[in-house]
Amino acid sequence: MIEADATKQPDEAWVREVCKIGHGHACCRYLTIAAGKGWSCEKATTTGRYLDTRVETETITARGDNCTGRASASPDAQFEGTLEDRLR
Repeated sequence: MIEADATKQPDEAWVREVCKIGHGHACCRYLTIAAGKGWSCEKATTTGRYLDTRVETETITARGDNCTGRASASPDAQFEGTLEDRLR
């Protein structure tokens, strides 16, 4: 698992090299794009938990979990505490 800076949203290089966009099942399940805000990581959000269920039911192509998580542009990403706390 690649260690990520959870204070930064994914940039183009990160999306290609770590998130593996365009690589089917290897593509990160948490990668999204936020209108007007660019790439976003949903690993530590309620959306991330939903995406986990999509992987479990095999109803999503992107199934990767490629790093420890980056920042999200989503409104539900406003959590206190550590990334581990947010994933609980």
